[in-house]
Amino acid sequence: STFNDGGTVVLFSSPDLYNWKYVSTLDKSSNDYGFMWECPDLFRIGETDFIPLLPMKMFARGIEFHSGNNAAYLAGIYDREKHTFMRRGIFSLDYGIDFYAPQSMVTPDGRRIMVAWMQTPETKHATPQNAKWFGQLTFPRELNFLSFNISSLLNSLTG
Repeated sequence: STFNDGGTVVLFSSPDLYNWKYVSTLDKSSNDYGFMWECPDLFRIGETDFIPLLPMKMFARGIEFHSGNNAAYLAGIYDREKHTFMRRGIFSLDYGIDFYAPQSMVTPDGRRIMVAWMQTPETKHATPQNAKWFGQLTFPRELNFLSFNISSLLNSLTG
């Protein structure tokens, strides 16, 4: 994140996970969607690329985003040769206030699964005084595109 650009997603590469080289800036918020973007991830589902992230300290925007910290995703196309990202939109990933630091993985059978922390630092006062832990992980979520024909669904429900 920078003072002028706000939240920024940058891409680095490494041949050995010790020596890193800057590749490109994929996207930035221009202080429009929070002053910092945490925990970015990058993956493709179907023909669309997604960058889930955490815009920090943003102001409410209609009903899509609330004030404070949000879980959001950028949808667009990542050019794997030029290392550029063409954003088509930014959307809420979860409408609650305790879906923090989402990360995803691919299962052996090819499904994309996401988990996040269920308690953010701002809610630490809700933890019992003598607790030996803070927060927990969400139930795993399978990420995919859902589409269906509404008339077929209604017909199956009504017989």
